[in-house]
Amino acid sequence: MTDWIEQFPTLAALPEEDRRLLTEPAQRVTLRPGTTVFAPGQPAESFLFLLSGMVRVQQASASGREIVLFRVAGGETCIMTTACLLADELYSAEGVTEGAVEAVAIPKDAFEEAIARSPGFRRLVFSEYSQRISDVMHVVEEVAFERLDKRLAQRLLALAGPDGTLQTTHQ
Repeated sequence: MTDWIEQFPTLAALPEEDRRLLTEPAQRVTLRPGTTVFAPGQPAESFLFLLSGMVRVQQASASGREIVLFRVAGGETCIMTTACLLADELYSAEGVTEGAVEAVAIPKDAFEEAIARSPGFRRLVFSEYSQRISDVMHVVEEVAFERLDKRLAQRLLALAGPDGTLQTTHQ
Protein backbone atom coordinates (compact mmCIF):
# COMPACT_ATOMS: atom_id res chain seq x y z
CA MET A 1 0.00 0.00 0.00
CA THR A 2 2.60 2.54 -1.07
CA ASP A 3 0.92 3.90 -4.22
CA TRP A 4 -0.65 6.80 -2.27
CA ILE A 5 2.71 8.47 -1.70
CA GLU A 6 2.91 9.37 -5.41
CA GLN A 7 0.09 11.91 -4.86
CA PHE A 8 2.53 13.90 -2.72
CA PRO A 9 5.56 14.68 -4.94
CA THR A 10 7.69 15.88 -2.02
CA LEU A 11 7.12 12.55 -0.24
CA ALA A 12 7.74 10.55 -3.41
CA ALA A 13 11.14 12.28 -3.71
CA LEU A 14 12.23 11.21 -0.20
CA PRO A 15 14.92 8.53 0.15
CA GLU A 16 13.50 4.99 0.33
CA GLU A 17 14.24 4.66 4.06
CA ASP A 18 12.33 7.89 4.82
CA ARG A 19 9.37 6.78 2.66
CA ARG A 20 9.23 3.50 4.60
CA LEU A 21 8.89 5.47 7.85
CA LEU A 22 5.56 6.68 6.44
CA THR A 23 4.31 3.82 4.28
CA GLU A 24 4.85 0.89 6.67
CA PRO A 25 2.60 2.19 9.48
CA ALA A 26 0.13 3.87 7.06
CA GLN A 27 -3.51 2.85 7.02
CA ARG A 28 -5.88 3.79 4.23
CA VAL A 29 -9.21 5.14 5.51
CA THR A 30 -12.51 5.89 3.81
CA LEU A 31 -14.85 8.36 5.51
CA ARG A 32 -18.49 8.92 4.62
CA PRO A 33 -20.01 12.39 4.14
CA GLY A 34 -20.71 14.17 7.42
CA THR A 35 -18.17 12.13 9.42
CA THR A 36 -16.55 13.96 12.33
CA VAL A 37 -12.81 13.47 11.82
CA PHE A 38 -11.88 15.27 15.05
CA ALA A 39 -13.65 17.32 17.69
CA PRO A 40 -12.75 19.84 20.42
CA GLY A 41 -11.09 18.22 23.42
CA GLN A 42 -9.90 15.14 21.53
CA PRO A 43 -6.20 14.28 21.19
CA ALA A 44 -4.64 14.05 17.73
CA GLU A 45 -3.98 10.35 17.21
CA SER A 46 -2.81 10.36 13.61
CA PHE A 47 -1.57 12.56 10.78
CA LEU A 48 -3.85 12.43 7.72
CA PHE A 49 -2.80 12.78 4.11
CA LEU A 50 -6.03 13.51 2.22
CA LEU A 51 -6.09 11.68 -1.10
CA SER A 52 -9.51 12.92 -2.21
CA GLY A 53 -12.50 14.76 -0.80
CA MET A 54 -12.74 17.71 1.55
CA VAL A 55 -12.69 18.24 5.32
CA ARG A 56 -14.24 21.42 6.72
CA VAL A 57 -12.56 22.67 9.90
CA GLN A 58 -14.90 24.78 11.97
CA GLN A 59 -15.33 26.23 15.41
CA ALA A 60 -18.57 26.75 17.31
CA SER A 61 -19.38 29.39 19.91
CA ALA A 62 -21.23 28.68 23.16
CA SER A 63 -24.40 29.98 21.47
CA GLY A 64 -24.02 27.42 18.67
CA ARG A 65 -22.83 29.78 15.93
CA GLU A 66 -20.24 28.17 13.67
CA ILE A 67 -17.42 29.67 11.65
CA VAL A 68 -15.48 27.78 9.00
CA LEU A 69 -11.79 28.26 9.69
CA PHE A 70 -10.51 26.52 6.57
CA ARG A 71 -10.96 23.47 4.37
CA VAL A 72 -8.50 20.68 3.68
CA ALA A 73 -8.66 19.15 0.18
CA GLY A 74 -7.15 16.10 -1.48
CA GLY A 75 -3.37 16.41 -1.69
CA GLU A 76 -3.23 18.44 1.54
CA THR A 77 -2.73 17.94 5.26
CA CYS A 78 -4.47 19.68 8.16
CA ILE A 79 -2.70 22.53 9.96
CA MET A 80 -4.85 21.92 13.06
CA THR A 81 -3.74 18.31 13.27
CA THR A 82 -0.12 19.28 12.68
CA ALA A 83 -0.28 21.84 15.50
CA CYS A 84 -1.91 19.36 17.89
CA LEU A 85 0.62 16.63 17.11
CA LEU A 86 3.63 18.93 17.41
CA ALA A 87 2.48 20.56 20.65
CA ASP A 88 0.80 17.44 22.10
CA GLU A 89 -2.39 19.45 22.61
CA LEU A 90 -6.08 18.68 22.23
CA TYR A 91 -8.12 19.84 19.26
CA SER A 92 -9.87 23.18 19.69
CA ALA A 93 -12.03 22.86 16.56
CA GLU A 94 -14.04 20.27 14.68
CA GLY A 95 -13.22 18.62 11.36
CA VAL A 96 -16.15 17.26 9.33
CA THR A 97 -16.08 15.58 5.92
CA GLU A 98 -17.88 17.34 3.07
CA GLY A 99 -18.62 14.34 0.91
CA ALA A 100 -16.68 11.09 0.80
CA VAL A 101 -13.02 11.29 1.83
CA GLU A 102 -10.15 8.94 1.06
CA ALA A 103 -7.08 9.42 3.24
CA VAL A 104 -4.00 7.76 4.63
CA ALA A 105 -3.50 7.88 8.39
CA ILE A 106 -0.03 7.86 9.93
CA PRO A 107 -0.15 7.04 13.68
CA LYS A 108 1.17 9.70 16.05
CA ASP A 109 4.26 7.71 17.05
CA ALA A 110 5.21 7.11 13.39
CA PHE A 111 4.66 10.81 12.63
CA GLU A 112 6.98 11.76 15.51
CA GLU A 113 9.62 9.27 14.37
CA ALA A 114 9.45 10.57 10.77
CA ILE A 115 9.75 14.19 11.98
CA ALA A 116 12.82 13.25 14.03
CA ARG A 117 14.56 11.07 11.44
CA SER A 118 13.63 12.51 8.03
CA PRO A 119 14.79 16.03 7.15
CA GLY A 120 12.69 15.90 3.96
CA PHE A 121 9.50 14.98 5.80
CA ARG A 122 10.22 17.60 8.45
CA ARG A 123 10.63 20.26 5.71
CA LEU A 124 7.35 19.16 4.11
CA VAL A 125 5.42 19.37 7.39
CA PHE A 126 6.80 22.78 8.35
CA SER A 127 6.47 24.14 4.81
CA GLU A 128 2.78 23.17 4.64
CA TYR A 129 2.26 24.45 8.18
CA SER A 130 3.86 27.78 7.27
CA GLN A 131 1.80 28.10 4.07
CA ARG A 132 -1.47 27.42 5.90
CA ILE A 133 -0.59 29.93 8.65
CA SER A 134 0.01 32.51 5.91
CA ASP A 135 -3.37 31.64 4.36
CA VAL A 136 -5.12 32.04 7.72
CA MET A 137 -3.39 35.38 8.32
CA HIS A 138 -4.56 36.55 4.90
CA VAL A 139 -8.16 35.68 5.82
CA VAL A 140 -7.84 37.51 9.16
CA GLU A 141 -6.46 40.54 7.32
CA GLU A 142 -9.34 40.49 4.84
CA VAL A 143 -11.96 40.17 7.59
CA ALA A 144 -10.37 42.92 9.68
CA PHE A 145 -9.58 45.44 6.96
CA GLU A 146 -11.72 44.80 3.85
CA ARG A 147 -15.33 45.93 3.56
CA LEU A 148 -17.93 43.17 3.73
CA ASP A 149 -19.59 44.10 0.42
CA LYS A 150 -16.23 43.95 -1.38
CA ARG A 151 -15.37 40.56 0.17
CA LEU A 152 -18.82 39.20 -0.72
CA ALA A 153 -18.57 40.41 -4.33
CA GLN A 154 -15.09 38.85 -4.69
CA ARG A 155 -16.29 35.54 -3.26
CA LEU A 156 -19.36 35.41 -5.52
CA LEU A 157 -17.19 36.11 -8.56
CA ALA A 158 -14.78 33.37 -7.51
CA LEU A 159 -17.64 30.86 -7.13
CA ALA A 160 -19.30 31.75 -10.46
CA GLY A 161 -19.00 29.37 -13.38
CA PRO A 162 -17.25 30.18 -16.67
CA ASP A 163 -20.46 31.74 -18.01
CA GLY A 164 -20.70 34.06 -14.98
CA THR A 165 -23.68 32.33 -13.36
CA LEU A 166 -23.75 31.08 -9.80
CA GLN A 167 -25.82 28.11 -8.61
CA THR A 168 -25.91 28.37 -4.82
CA THR A 169 -28.16 29.17 -1.88
CA HIS A 170 -27.88 31.68 0.93
CA GLN A 171 -26.83 28.85 3.27
